[in-house]
Amino acid sequence: MKKILLSMSVTSMVLLNAGCPGPSNEYGYEWDYPLAVTAEGYYSMQIEPNVMLLSVVVSADAGSYEGSLGEVGALADSVSEICLRAGMSVNRSEVYTEVAASWSDYNYSFTGPEEYHSAIDLTISAEDFETLNALIPEMFEAGAVSAQPLGYMVQEDQSVRQILIDGAMQDSERNAQLLAASSEMVLDEMQQMGVSFVTGTEELFLSREECLLTTAVQVTWTLAQPETEQL
Repeated sequence: MKKILLSMSVTSMVLLNAGCPGPSNEYGYEWDYPLAVTAEGYYSMQIEPNVMLLSVVVSADAGSYEGSLGEVGALADSVSEICLRAGMSVNRSEVYTEVAASWSDYNYSFTGPEEYHSAIDLTISAEDFETLNALIPEMFEAGAVSAQPLGYMVQEDQSVRQILIDGAMQDSERNAQLLAASSEMVLDEMQQMGVSFVTGTEELFLSREECLLTTAVQVTWTLAQPETEQL
């Protein structure tokens, strides 16, 4: 479950689009271009990540290329099965293989048998951090030779995205209202809204406290004369 730690809006930029009756064309028609304002709004919030990434390496040595591939593949299957049973996802890298040979003199004449070393990197994604940490000893028993935390992520969620957009929309409207008031006008109708960017989702953070998400929107409003009170 996600937990929002901090939310805030930041400085916005506003642009005024001039509006006036358009010039007549050769047919004598006129187009009326309404006065409008375009305002950018920003919103940021700090949120607890919902995914932890862990890199686990398995490796095997054998006297033949096929043997090393078979052994390291079996080890990767064993470690992957542990994670899959716990409901985690596993992304397996390509097999990396290198050859080690022995030389016994300074003429570098080959004297010993070749040994093939193969390794596979497993990237494990988990939403349950405690369970993932508890499974690391079992992964080593199954053949892992190293485990390195990669960081934390906030996978984009529609509810989180909507909170960001709503906050940026409110910030944009506040700025549009200020600019309209400076021209003794009021906001009339929203004509267009676009999301400029959403940052922070699907990015890797090194700690659980660094997940800051930011979005920006750009909204265009038409302007109108304020209604006058009748005496």
